[in-house]
Amino acid sequence: MALAQSFTVNENPLYKDTQIIDMYIEPHIFMNKMITQRAELIASSIITEIDSRYDYRPDRLAYDLYGQDFWYPAILIANNMGSLLQFKAETLNFKCKVPSIEAIQNIIAAPAAEHINIDEMVEEIFKP
Repeated sequence: MALAQSFTVNENPLYKDTQIIDMYIEPHIFMNKMITQRAELIASSIITEIDSRYDYRPDRLAYDLYGQDFWYPAILIANNMGSLLQFKAETLNFKCKVPSIEAIQNIIAAPAAEHINIDEMVEEIFKP
């Protein structure tokens, strides 16, 4: 519970608004630290076997692995998915990249870049 509370932005228990979810749903998604640091998420990931009970439910996988469901955006980003609707065990060949909680926390705690050139960022993220 201390881990969840340490990253809580809004105390509303119904929505469990946290920095990671707030960053994931913000209008300027390319400013999201989780996306810009995706390589670090992937490097810290372990491959975990999943089955169809997790179809469309990365939040359930996050709960089972981290003890909190709100870490699911990191799982989506590590697996190069932008939507819950893409998250299917069969699509992932029943194997999912799961970032370490330490890497997630380090990214969240890191200061945001002050000046970011959006064109350069988009080019870097989507380079062939």
